[in-house]
Amino acid sequence: RTLEIILICRESGKTPVISSSIESSLGLAVLAHVASASNLEIPVGLDTARLLAADLITPSLPVEKHTINIPRLYADGYMINRAQIEEVSLE
Repeated sequence: RTLEIILICRESGKTPVISSSIESSLGLAVLAHVASASNLEIPVGLDTARLLAADLITPSLPVEKHTINIPRLYADGYMINRAQIEEVSLE
């Protein structure tokens, strides 16, 4: 659905922007995939995990020289840090 919205923006002459406010590496990895799939020609704002005291992925998302190497996410064996997850009830 997100890629459809990006296409609608482009067709209407708007520039789509992918950015995050404060996201863990888990959310940033999803946004990195969306940015990669959408072939944006502008920078995306995805270097916010370093602002957190602890991250949900161990090690944190690799942002090097303003670039996220998506294939490296899988090659380096990133794991969800379950100790940082708090269970929340929606009742």
